[in-house]
Amino acid sequence: ESFVGEGGYPQTETRIQQLLRQGNPSLSMPAVMALLPQDSYDNPGAVCYPKTDEILVGRGGIANPPGGGNPAQDSNFVYDGGTPRDGSIYLQGYWHVTPEAAVSGESNGVLVLRYHAIEIVAVLRPERGGSVRVNVTQDGKPVPKDDAGKDLRYDPRGNSYADVDAPRAFDLIANAHFGDHTLRLTPSSDGLGVYDFAFESCEVPH
Repeated sequence: ESFVGEGGYPQTETRIQQLLRQGNPSLSMPAVMALLPQDSYDNPGAVCYPKTDEILVGRGGIANPPGGGNPAQDSNFVYDGGTPRDGSIYLQGYWHVTPEAAVSGESNGVLVLRYHAIEIVAVLRPERGGSVRVNVTQDGKPVPKDDAGKDLRYDPRGNSYADVDAPRAFDLIANAHFGDHTLRLTPSSDGLGVYDFAFESCEVPH
């Protein structure tokens, strides 16, 4: 048996459990895990829209590299505030770019990304350990709670943010509907590593 591409997760897990039981019939197995919301493309009736391609941040993902200097050292990036190009990252303030990531420097750094999708998952890392608060806005405003990914939090003033406390994928945006938006990340301190953005664009119409 074979399965090519994404999807079919419950069926694959069921088959794996069957094979394991062949070797040990007394083996106790957990229930087959239900589909996650971001895997809605596997559900009957799912509609999948064209989406922004995955962005590997350190590999050509920066649209406004600094003029001169070494991008691997902290440089002052300047973003003119114009309409960003879809699928490109714009930096403002002090950052340095490695082959894998953009890492925030000492200033009030900002990362701007325009995208078309439903969901955004970002691979982030606190480069100096501890935790870095990252304020997250969509279209210039706090992310509406109906559009928040599971890793977003809200402070008493209603600002949306993520606490980046480990190197992992952070589910930032889970829009109720497909659309074209601008994401803005503002780290509260230096040492935020931004490695990757991945997008999903499937939904099951209600």
